[in-house]
Amino acid sequence: MKKSVARVAGLCAALLLALGGCAPAQPAPQEAPAASAEASGAEEEAAAVSAAPEGFCEVHIVFPDNRESVGTGEDLRVDENGDLLPPARSGAVDYRAEELVTLDLLLPEGWTARLPAEGEGTYAEMLRGPVNLYRGGQCVGTVGYDRFDDEPIEAWEDYGFDAPPADYQGYYRWLMTGSRTWDDSYTLVAQTGRAVSATCRVRYPARLFGDGPDYYNKGVLCCDLDLLYFTGIELIDSALTDEQLRVIADSIRLSAGERPFGPPLPVPSIETPAGFRQAEVLFPASREGADGDERQELSPFRLRMALPEGWTVRSPAQAETGGDLFSPMDLYDGETRVGSVGCGTFTFAGPTTGENFHRMIYGPLMLGSVVNWDNDYTPVTMTETTCTATCRVMRKADGPEWEAVSMADRPERYSPAILSYDEKLLVYVAFSFEEGLVTGEQLDGIARTIRLLPER
Repeated sequence: MKKSVARVAGLCAALLLALGGCAPAQPAPQEAPAASAEASGAEEEAAAVSAAPEGFCEVHIVFPDNRESVGTGEDLRVDENGDLLPPARSGAVDYRAEELVTLDLLLPEGWTARLPAEGEGTYAEMLRGPVNLYRGGQCVGTVGYDRFDDEPIEAWEDYGFDAPPADYQGYYRWLMTGSRTWDDSYTLVAQTGRAVSATCRVRYPARLFGDGPDYYNKGVLCCDLDLLYFTGIELIDSALTDEQLRVIADSIRLSAGERPFGPPLPVPSIETPAGFRQAEVLFPASREGADGDERQELSPFRLRMALPEGWTVRSPAQAETGGDLFSPMDLYDGETRVGSVGCGTFTFAGPTTGENFHRMIYGPLMLGSVVNWDNDYTPVTMTETTCTATCRVMRKADGPEWEAVSMADRPERYSPAILSYDEKLLVYVAFSFEEGLVTGEQLDGIARTIRLLPER
């Protein structure tokens, strides 16, 4: 069914995103006789889907592939009618040309959908590819998407759950926990094959506003277990009735874009390889070296990984300052220092190509002429918002014996390294190892188990 819907509504995408409009549903035009029974069945199925209820119109949204920073949750305000204004996002949305996810749904007549203008806030702040919904000139909601893993959550406490989550909570993970949650009044509406849609309420706790009761918006959630993507729609409570909300939820269909969906690499492993043990580091370990630096405001996060047996993480004997990495910690095998790990922050600077994305993330590490990490960058694990890769660090020869030699003429020395980022946390970690003191198996074991997690 999803493919048929995409074919029928595909021509609406340009109209929707270019004009921001949606017209009342019209009777389907008469088609020529089908060439086969299969084709006839597909046309009948598409015609059935296209019959919009009175007062609704069909909309086809093509979500752009984008990288963005999520909202801060600060400065929440309501208008004179008591409706929550679209919260500001903490960073600009970097839209890409590729089309990953398409969404077919019904919206009330007169509603329009368009990409948010520069500086315009959005609801559904934790979702990718935000498209705002308007009734007249008022923004009444936002629709976005994200990816999920169709696997039980074993380390459920890492996601902020107090107990093992229900299936739907596992699919929507980040929306179900935290200060603002979609896990309120979750009501199943429809199930088509392996796609499930439901209505819910989006709760903003009173403490985010300073006083008064909790604030609620209406919500729609739909996940597709074949695509492993979900969509969420947050709407101000007064924008529509509960019955209109149910019609929207019942109409949602997700389909894939032209690009393959599945990540090409395995996700980080929570298993401990033989000969390793689990270790955890809370960053930043200190604030030294961050005076007058945006890293002074870095929110604490946890680095969890497996380290070879006998390895430990220690504070450096002397704090380093002025380097590209913040809050470095030393790695020891017994009493031998084998490397170090530090952290950094990043923002999305603007459109970039896929092959340059990691260079935007790691910025200063990739640009140096004396020290440079942009060598043999090889991703090892990947999710929709994280990536861990091995690489090599190039360092120009240093020491008193090289003082008379220009930097350009000094030899280059290389050592193994690991880089890992998380787009939701907007942080990365960088491991640097001494040449000859870490094996390929050890490097791979560490890289495959790295996870960056919010502070408990």
